[in-house]
Order: sequence, then C-alpha cells, then structure tokens
Amino acid sequence: MDNDAKMLELLGNSLTDLEVKYRATNDFATQQELEPQIQNLVAQITTLRKKLREGPVIMTDEDLAGMREIQRQIDAAADKQSMLLAIARTAAFIGMRV
Repeated sequence: MDNDAKMLELLGNSLTDLEVKYRATNDFATQQELEPQIQNLVAQITTLRKKLREGPVIMTDEDLAGMREIQRQIDAAADKQSMLLAIARTAAFIGMRV
C-alpha cells in the first residue's frame, strides 16, 4: 500500500473517531459548537481525498507520521476543548496539503 492509500485510510479513521466522540458528548450545546467545525473538516477531507485518488503518490512518511499523531490526539480527546483542538489540527494539516 502506498502512502496515499495509507493517508486515505488514516483520514477515514480519524473522521469516524471524531464523529463517534461527537455523538458521545450527549450535550446539545457542545454538539452545536462542534458541528460546524466537523462539517468544515469533512469538506477539507473530501478535497484531499479527491486529490489523493487522482494523482501519483504525494504523501510522505512524515505526512503519515503527522496524521498518526493527530489521530492519537483525537483518540485522547475527552472534552470539548480537546476535540476542538484535534479538529483544528486536522484541518491545518489538511489545509497545508490541498
């Protein structure tokens, strides 16, 4: 599996993890604050996924390591602030690659 395919997998897993944590908050106010951030992230991920499907290998080993670190932060996110930070880091990571 090349790095682009690995990145596709990491992006999918990271988004799913965020959505599961979002649902688990059970706090309407928190969900209302997180929803637009997640929607923006979904749009960015969609753009990057399209780019990864279209071209040759563009992701480096360092890119994969960076996304894995972000995914660890998502996994560790336990409250609204840590989730917002994880979303922001994911968006910044993607924004530098699209």
